[in-house]
Amino acid sequence: MDSEDDPDSIVFNEQAELVFRDGQVLTSLHTLLDYLGLHRVEIGINLVSAEEMRRYNREYRNLDASTDILTFALLEEADGPITPESFPDRLALARKQGEDPVLLGDIIISADEIQPHQAENVKHTLQLLIHGIVHLMGYDHEREDDQGRMAEVEHRCFSVLFGGVTS
Repeated sequence: MDSEDDPDSIVFNEQAELVFRDGQVLTSLHTLLDYLGLHRVEIGINLVSAEEMRRYNREYRNLDASTDILTFALLEEADGPITPESFPDRLALARKQGEDPVLLGDIIISADEIQPHQAENVKHTLQLLIHGIVHLMGYDHEREDDQGRMAEVEHRCFSVLFGGVTS
């Protein structure tokens, strides 16, 4: 799909392209972005090895272990910490400054988490992607009082895609 014709650009690295480009995950991502009101945005989705994920986690979070997902919000880097409350204004500011589509950031997923042709794994993959997109919107779960807010948004997103089924 040409990004000129695609109001919500999803940019995949080569490994993610092979797994996601033509399937349910891509269709669901566009549905999700529409539900969240994220139009004319660009998100990078990258699948990496467990070793690469460990290296990223060590470099950016000082944790010497692999993890399932990391997110890197680009709006955050330019404007300080983003919150769910500040996200709409920061998105509008980026557009006012000429970004169209607005680059929200990158989601990096450990390839060990993905088995593309299993129905349950499609749901698991989408749970990971929902988690990453919600992070890009400024939600976090580091503090206990933020965990509930983030979980609620993730649950609503999952319900949009799967009709309220959460497993």
